[in-house]
Parts: sequence; C-alpha cells; structure tokens
Amino acid sequence: MKLKASVLAACLLVAGCDYAEVTQAPVEVSMKTSGRQVLGFTEPTMRTFVRKDGNQSEVVGARCTFDSAELTGSAVTPAIVRMPIFKGQPTALRVDCKAPGLSGKQTVNPVLNGTAVGAASPAGLVVGLVTASIVAAQDKWSYGANNSIMTINMDQAE
Repeated sequence: MKLKASVLAACLLVAGCDYAEVTQAPVEVSMKTSGRQVLGFTEPTMRTFVRKDGNQSEVVGARCTFDSAELTGSAVTPAIVRMPIFKGQPTALRVDCKAPGLSGKQTVNPVLNGTAVGAASPAGLVVGLVTASIVAAQDKWSYGANNSIMTINMDQAE
C-alpha cells in the first residue's frame, strides 16, 4: 500500500475539507538517546484522511504510532504533536495509523526549519537564497512547523 502526502492547499481547493476540532492537549513525544541537541519545538497537527467515491474525508479517532532513531510516540487523530527541532538532520519519521477497517503508513522526511521561498523575481530569488543560507547555517530541522498539517492517507485495511 503506497500512500502520498496531501498538500493542504489541494485539500482545501479540491475536496473542500472541513477539519475536525482538536479536543486534546498537545501530544508529547518520547526522546530516544540519540545525542542530538533539541533546539525547541513545533506543533504540527496530525490528521488522517480516506478517499471514497472521489471525496476525501477526515478519519477521526485513528490510532497512530510514530518512530524514528530520535523519537517515538503515539496519538489519536486529530492531534497536535509537539515535535522537537533538532540541531543536525534527524532520520525520517515512520508513521503507522489504524482505524476500524482502515490503515495507513507514511514516511515524513525532516525539513530545514524556517526556510523561506522567494517569489519568481530577481528580488524574490535573492531573498530566498539569503534566507535559505541563514536557515541552513542554523542547521535547525523539524518534521513540521506550527500550524502545519501532517497528513496521513488511509486505505481499506488488508
């Protein structure tokens, strides 16, 4: 079963998603002994979706576990997950979600925290390059920014 990450904009434009309210406190992850320095935290929202009859709908109550060389944890969707910002690039995060009759797996790759993209103009390109250089020099990596959505697509369980 191969799953793809959805882009929030595509969900809003194509499917007209109505998101379920997050009613629980942010979920804390457990750190493994990895020797990586934690510089802070971000709080992306983990959500699960299923596509049926051409429509995408949110799956509320999916149990998700996530694991990397640096951290481990679990949450019931939708959930805000308090993810560390690491100095140095961490390993990919493996996410496995299950709900009655549904399952989904996804790998979430870390990204440089705070990277800005300039517009397609000479000034925008310069701003983007300078900002990206500053962010890369800071070497801050995370699995999602505040207010971002970590989307896990689910299919019928095998």
